[in-house]
Amino acid sequence: PAQTAAKETEALVTGTDNAADAAAARKAKALPFGGRLDPYKHIDDATLPACIPKRGQASDVRRPRTEQRPMTHVEAAKALRDKFSADGLTWTPEHYRQLTAQYPDGVPEAALDEVMATLTTPARSSVISIVNGN
Repeated sequence: PAQTAAKETEALVTGTDNAADAAAARKAKALPFGGRLDPYKHIDDATLPACIPKRGQASDVRRPRTEQRPMTHVEAAKALRDKFSADGLTWTPEHYRQLTAQYPDGVPEAALDEVMATLTTPARSSVISIVNGN
């Protein structure tokens, strides 16, 4: 029975009536069912949407913040020295000492103009000097 069923199935698939024609069709690598079988027909017949809409809701998670690292004292001194020379001023070691005293952890790049303003304005001295006891 199994051999008979195999012969009938082969005859059905190749579209022939006898075993000799079925063997010849198999040797010629003929398409099964005479090419009428399309295994992808259900995919080709399906209509797919042009765009799949997004589902869900907006996330409440915040984006990570990006913080710039502060400039080192040397980087800030170089930038300020260039600004000083552009304004016709001279950069002195005293300016560097004031810079390191005001910003011990480094200078924020956004604060360079403010730092330059504080370094160029003369500090008021409220020191009272007493000479000869007067």
